[in-house]
Amino acid sequence: MFKTHPTVTTIGFGNDYIKGDCYGGAVLLVVQCLVGLVLDGVLLGLIVTKASRAKSRAQLIRFSRHGVVCRRNGQLCLLWRIADLRNRSMCEAHVRAYCYREQRTREGERLDWEGCELDLGYDTG
Repeated sequence: MFKTHPTVTTIGFGNDYIKGDCYGGAVLLVVQCLVGLVLDGVLLGLIVTKASRAKSRAQLIRFSRHGVVCRRNGQLCLLWRIADLRNRSMCEAHVRAYCYREQRTREGERLDWEGCELDLGYDTG
């Protein structure tokens, strides 16, 4: 529907033009052009949004099923593996890890879960 006016005006299907005494035709032509403009904008926006959206990182990163606690340089360390399924190198990868544990008072009362950020040592190597 929104491409009929450009088709009529550019290819030339005879002498179809709006006469001065036909206000209904002029209004219809303006409405048709505005609807076509809006639909073109919406479709272009959807295409650009779809093309620029990255895939979900949850589908491309895998974690090992089990972690390992071992002793390194006299300290206990938690080790696990992370794999990137894309076939390209990561530049400036930033990783954060959090440990959530349940808090209990000395009386045995359960409190909310406490979350603390784990020091991964990537600043110090």
